[in-house]
Amino acid sequence: MNQIATSIRNQWRAANTMAAATPDHRNRFIDALRAVAILIVVYGHWLVAVVVVGDEGMTAGNLLDVEPWTQWLTWGFQVMPLFFIVGGYASAASWSAASDRGTSYREWLGDRLRRLFTPVVPLLVFWVVAANAGLAAGLDPAVLGLASMAALVPVWFLAVYLLMTMAAPFGYRLWTKHGYRVLAVLIVLAGLTDTAMRMIGTVSTGGIEIDLVNTIGWGNFLWVWGAMLVMGFAWHDRRLPHALLPAAIGLVSLLLLTEVASYSRSMVGVATEGLNNNTPPSTALIALGLLHFGIALGIEQRANLLLQRRRTWAAAIVMNSLIMTTYLWHLTVLVLVVGLATAFEGAGFTIDPGSVTFWATRPLLWLVLTIITIPLVLVLSRFERPKRVAAHPRVSQQMIGALCIFGGLATMARYGVITGTGFNWPAALLPLVGAGLIGLFHPSITDDAIDKNAAGLEKAA
Repeated sequence: MNQIATSIRNQWRAANTMAAATPDHRNRFIDALRAVAILIVVYGHWLVAVVVVGDEGMTAGNLLDVEPWTQWLTWGFQVMPLFFIVGGYASAASWSAASDRGTSYREWLGDRLRRLFTPVVPLLVFWVVAANAGLAAGLDPAVLGLASMAALVPVWFLAVYLLMTMAAPFGYRLWTKHGYRVLAVLIVLAGLTDTAMRMIGTVSTGGIEIDLVNTIGWGNFLWVWGAMLVMGFAWHDRRLPHALLPAAIGLVSLLLLTEVASYSRSMVGVATEGLNNNTPPSTALIALGLLHFGIALGIEQRANLLLQRRRTWAAAIVMNSLIMTTYLWHLTVLVLVVGLATAFEGAGFTIDPGSVTFWATRPLLWLVLTIITIPLVLVLSRFERPKRVAAHPRVSQQMIGALCIFGGLATMARYGVITGTGFNWPAALLPLVGAGLIGLFHPSITDDAIDKNAAGLEKAA
C-alpha cells in the first residue's frame, strides 16, 4: 500500500510540473476528452458484461441481449468514434509540429508506432503465460479460449488505430487539399458498403460460398474510422461548422437509420442482430460520431476554461498517463475476478441479469474492479512512455511490422489465443515479430545523449 501511495504522489507531482509548463494556447480539452472517452468505454464494458454462475455452471452474455432497452445506452457509451476523432486531431497536431521541425515521416512514424504498441506487450506476455499454464494444468481449452477472447477484445482498437496512424499524414494532406469532399467520399463509400452487405449477403462461386460481410464489409474499417479522422483534421484546422450542425445531422441520421432503414439501435455488436453496427462498423457509427462531435464542439470553450485551473488540468494529465494501460487491462481484470468468483461457487455472480438486485450491485462491481485495476495500472503504466531510439528502421520495414502487429492483434481480439485444443502461437508471435520490425527492441537513447548530440550539431553548424 505504501508503494501505491508513493506512486500516486509521484504521478501527481509530475503532473503538476507538466501542468505549470503547459502553454495557454494548447487545446487541453482534446487531452481530457481522450481520457474521459476511454473511461466511458471501460465502465460501459463492466456494465454490459453479464456473467451468471448457477447449478449448470457459468454462462456469459451481454446485457444488451438480455435487456434490449439498454441498447439505447450505447448511443452514449459507444465513444470509439469520438476517440478516433480525437486521434485525428492529435495526428494532425503531431504531424504538423514534426513537419515544422523538419522531422521525417520515418522518425515520426517510428515514435508513434512504438508509443502505441509498447503498452500492449505486457498484456500479450501475460496471456501467453496464463493460457499455456492453464492448458498445462488441464483447464478446459474452450473456457480458456472464451476467457482470452473476452479479455483481448480491447486490442482490436489498437490494431485499427495503428493502420490509421500510418495513413494519417497522407489523409491530412488530402484533407488540406480537398477539405470536406474527403469526408463526403468516405461517407458514400461506407454507405455503399453497407448496402452491398445488406442486399447481397452471401454469393456462391464455383460451389464456394463467399460471405460478403466478411469480405466487402471489412472495408468499412477504413471508410468509417477514416471519416472520424477527417473530422479530427477539421477540428485541428478550425475549419468547423456551428456545433449544432453536425450534432443535428448525426441525431437525425441515427433516427432515420435505426427507425426507418432497419439498422440496429445498438451501436455495439449484439448476438440478436445478423448485421450489427460494430463488426464491421457501419454508417450508423459515422452518424454517432457526428452527434458526439457536435456535442464536443459545443462544450469545448467552457471545458478549456475549466481546464485552465492547475489542479483540474493536472488531474487530466494523470488520467492520460494511465489511460491506455487502463483500457488494455480492464477486461483482463474482469475475467480474473470472474474466474476467482467461480472458484468460490460464483460469489457475487449468481444474480439474475436485469433484476433490481443486478442494477443495485453494478456500482459495487465497478468499485471492486476499480480497486483491483488501480495498482495494476500504476505498475504497468510506465510502458506508455517508451524510451526514444537512436535510429528508426526504414519506412517499408515499419509498415510491414505494423501490418504484422495488426494481423496478430486482430486475430486475438476476434478468436482469443486458443485454437482448438492448443495455443495459437502464430497469432501471439506475429505482433512480437512486428514489434521487432518497428524498432521496439532497438537500443534506446538517453536524454543526456540526445542533449549531447544536439549540442554537437549546433557547434558544427
